[in-house]
Amino acid sequence: MKKKLVVRSKDRISPSSVIASAAKQSHKELLHEIATVPPTAEPRNDRTGKSWLSVIRGLFIFILACCLLPVALQAQPTGAQFLKIPVGARAVGLGSALTTLVDDPTALYWNPAGLSNAKRLDFVATHNIWIAQTDENFVGFSVRVSSSLTAGISYMVFSSNNMERRDDTGVLTGAFGARDQAMSVGGSYRLTRALSLGVTAKTITQSLDAVQAKGMAFDFGFILKPVSKISLGASVSNIGQPMKFINEPYALPRIGRAGLGLAVGPSVNLVASASQNLNDKKSKPDFGFGLEYNLSGMSQSYFWSPVVWRLGYIMPPAPGIGKPAAGIGLKIMGSQIDYAVAPMDDLGFTHRISFRISFGGSTLPNTKTSSPSQFHTSAPADEPVPAIATKDAAPNASNASDWTEQVSSPN
Repeated sequence: MKKKLVVRSKDRISPSSVIASAAKQSHKELLHEIATVPPTAEPRNDRTGKSWLSVIRGLFIFILACCLLPVALQAQPTGAQFLKIPVGARAVGLGSALTTLVDDPTALYWNPAGLSNAKRLDFVATHNIWIAQTDENFVGFSVRVSSSLTAGISYMVFSSNNMERRDDTGVLTGAFGARDQAMSVGGSYRLTRALSLGVTAKTITQSLDAVQAKGMAFDFGFILKPVSKISLGASVSNIGQPMKFINEPYALPRIGRAGLGLAVGPSVNLVASASQNLNDKKSKPDFGFGLEYNLSGMSQSYFWSPVVWRLGYIMPPAPGIGKPAAGIGLKIMGSQIDYAVAPMDDLGFTHRISFRISFGGSTLPNTKTSSPSQFHTSAPADEPVPAIATKDAAPNASNASDWTEQVSSPN
């Protein structure tokens, strides 16, 4: 009987042990036995873990450097304030704490790494009725280029009603308007099943009557899912050179965000985040908290899905949202409609409505790590999430937190 080389998973493979075994076996037998060594005996596991930790450590250092660099620069007046107004009804309904849970093209505003959580094709449009007869509109589209890369583009515009133009004597001579715009292009790369990185490049244009100011900026972010039910994320927005309006230069509103998302069962999401104005050394961070509850006990189909209720709170009040906020979401005819309302103290209420339509799944095949998202299908951590539910499994879909899953039927 031929002797075989046996390598136990708990034993450490050393060069001396391999050479000793090779002396007793033929070259052909050695190759066969090495090929059958259990995967747990591979010595690369420790190095892989160390390299993964190095990536995370370097990521935090990079984000920290982006946060500290603007503070170290000489203070300048800050302009382009429309870049600080929250985008999307879902975000506002959750207290603007969407740094980790964002899963649609609004990730180009909140955290570009969130594009990795978007569907294969994703379109979103949102309208914000803001204060002082002003409004904000956002349109975004994203597409999954490959299993690891997702790209997106968006356009945001903030405008006001025409204002009267008068001369030095108070005589009405006409009207003029103000308009701010931002065109963004970005992408997200899924480095591992648990870590996504993202970047956004944007052009900024501010117009007042016939005078314009133009600039360019970048956003950076990451999302980390250490376990199936927890998401961590951070982003730094509006990193760029100062803009100049006529002869007055002003800095862009650099914003740092960090957040946590937790999926409590298939129907409840909890979120928390902190945001900081990096232009002002004396400013204090804003803290946002949100609760999202999906009425998954109700029956659902392609034409109807459970209502999603949202509550949010932010302290102290930030631009675009004041203290408490509330929202609701609904799927109708394969699309999603979200609404949110937030008080602005004496200025009244702000109202946001969003429309979203998407196609395709939002996770990689056989992905064992799920994210706490508003509509993602839940599954045990040791089982892959099915991409398509069968007709027999459709009734059980009411117990999942994903109201955008695709349900197929032989009929």
